[in-house]
Amino acid sequence: MRKTVVFLILTVSGWAAMAQTSATPLTLEQCRKMALEHNKNVQISEIKVESADALSKAAKAQYFPNISFTGTYLRTNNELQLLSENKLLPIGVKYADGSFGPATPTYNASTGKITSESLNNSWTKLPDGTIAPLDKNGTPFNPKTNPEKLEWKNYAYLPADQTRVEHKDFYLGAISLLQPVYLGGKVREVNRMAGYAKQISETKKKMEDSDVLYGVDEAYWRVVSLQEKVKLAQDYNNLVTRLNSDVEDMYKEGVITRNDLLKVKVKVNEVELNLTKAQNGLELAKMALCQEIGIPLESDITLADLPKPQLTTLKDTGYASYALNHRNEIAALDLASKLAQSNVNLMKSRFMPNVVLTASYMAANPNPYKGFTNDFGLDWNVGVVVNIPIFHWGERHQTLRSAKLEQKVATLKTEEAKEKITLQVKQAMFKVNETNRRVAMTQKNIERAEENLKVANDGFKEGVLSASDVLEAQALWQSSISENIEARNEAMLSETNLKKVLGELR
Repeated sequence: MRKTVVFLILTVSGWAAMAQTSATPLTLEQCRKMALEHNKNVQISEIKVESADALSKAAKAQYFPNISFTGTYLRTNNELQLLSENKLLPIGVKYADGSFGPATPTYNASTGKITSESLNNSWTKLPDGTIAPLDKNGTPFNPKTNPEKLEWKNYAYLPADQTRVEHKDFYLGAISLLQPVYLGGKVREVNRMAGYAKQISETKKKMEDSDVLYGVDEAYWRVVSLQEKVKLAQDYNNLVTRLNSDVEDMYKEGVITRNDLLKVKVKVNEVELNLTKAQNGLELAKMALCQEIGIPLESDITLADLPKPQLTTLKDTGYASYALNHRNEIAALDLASKLAQSNVNLMKSRFMPNVVLTASYMAANPNPYKGFTNDFGLDWNVGVVVNIPIFHWGERHQTLRSAKLEQKVATLKTEEAKEKITLQVKQAMFKVNETNRRVAMTQKNIERAEENLKVANDGFKEGVLSASDVLEAQALWQSSISENIEARNEAMLSETNLKKVLGELR
């Protein structure tokens, strides 16, 4: 919300400033600043940086335990039943040696009584005084050495329908904790990749800023150039109009022919049409600049700067190597190569075992810890989960191979970009030197054209030269100044382009 308010304040203040542009001309630096504040592509780049930052923070959260709550409600159609059929549960005792069998009565010699009732067999007292059971034939035997002779006749009856869980509604709630212990380096590489992605977004924003600044410079110098051309067209129109007035007077006096008069009038119409075209072009150029700096297209703006080329000859003093160290494109491609390498490491981690610590606290109804009664049973558990990949039909090998190939592609793209940037630097340097020479040549042409126009005017006044000669001299003068204006505009843009290819346009 705060960013939105700041953006609105900047927008309103920018529009308010535009109301005074007719009195306060805009400088190039002001236009650049306004463009960076209002350009939609710049705003999109800023949003992408914020998005990448959010993803980076999300990746860091993978180091910490994941705590969640799960609630389940289940309605069954049938009741649960623990036994499938009725059961007979034999009754017995546990002997001193730990074995289980039918209760064996013991004889107390002092009282002469049996202290435990027989469960199944008949019992007798042997001559040595011990008590032993009788088999079905009435013969005594040792139940420990001949347990097969025992007949179990006393049982507890357990009906199956009495083991039903008389509930169809089941509730389960659990708070769980999942803490990665070792995932083969996955979490580390994911964090690295998120960090690289954030840096790439920041680098691309700088690239977008550079493109916006170049677009502003191009639009700005176009307006400046057209302003000068409109002024030139007005001066040219004044010259031709004044010549037309002189020719009309001379025609009335019979000094020149009507053909000379018509030539001048045609030229007047042509110059007026060119003036109108220049004025329309200026208005369109101003609208384009307004769009670049984010103000209403109909704003009346004036510009303060004039193109002032350096007019120096550049010599190669390591411009290419400087550009390779400062270009955002190279930085972005280097980060992309690191990102690809991290992806290779991530694919390698899929071959490694995964160890995760788990813990949970749960509540269940019916209570499984209390005979499935209608209340909540509570319990907690901790555990360690280990997953070791063994065989996946080559799927992980192929994904690793694909990641390695992508890493090679990223390296080749970086090498190709370095070659192209080196070529761009050379071209930009040649363009600067070429436009500077053109500015110097057109300035000399202006001096010659002005001298030629003065000679033509003097000759026309003296009657030595015709109106056509003056028109030709005026056209040459206008053409030389127009070429100089274009040359200076190209020179300023070539300097901006050189800064851009060197990575200095910020």
